[in-house]
Amino acid sequence: MQGSESSANRVRFRNLYLATSLLAAPFGILVATADEVPARTIHADIKGIQGNDGEIACAFFHSADGFPVAPSPKAAVTVTAPIRDEGARCVFPDAAPGRYAIAAIHDANGNGDLDRNWLGIPTEGYGFSENARARFGAPSFHVASFPFDGDELFLTIRLQY
Repeated sequence: MQGSESSANRVRFRNLYLATSLLAAPFGILVATADEVPARTIHADIKGIQGNDGEIACAFFHSADGFPVAPSPKAAVTVTAPIRDEGARCVFPDAAPGRYAIAAIHDANGNGDLDRNWLGIPTEGYGFSENARARFGAPSFHVASFPFDGDELFLTIRLQY
C-alpha cells in the first residue's frame, strides 16, 4: 500500500505542478522543477576581432528604438566582454521569448564609444546579429533581428572594420 500511496503523491504533485504552470504562464511567472530549468540564455560569440586590446560592448535590443547604437541608453541590456585570442562572448541570461537584435562594437581604446574618422566612418570594429551588414549606414532592426523561443541560443556576430 505504501508504494501506491507514494505513486498517488507523485501524481498529485505533477497535477499541482501542471496547474500552477498553466496559471502562472500568462503572468510571465516561471515554474519549473530542478531538472526542468529552462536555459533562457542567449550567447553571442564575437568573431573577427582585430587584436586583443580593449573590450567588446554588446547592446541587446527588443525593439527598433535606439538600435543599433552600442552602448545605448535605449538598449534593454548592455554588457561588456573581455577579448581573449581575438574572440569574445556576450551573454544575455533570463531572456524572455521574443524578437531581438544585438549590436556589438570593439572598443579597442576603452573610451566607451565607437570611434569614427572625420568622415564619420567607424575606425573600430562593429557587427550585428544575423551578421547584418552596414552599407551606407547601419542595418535596420528588422534586418538584424532574430526570433528567440526561450531555449538556449548561440549566435555568432562577425565584426567588420
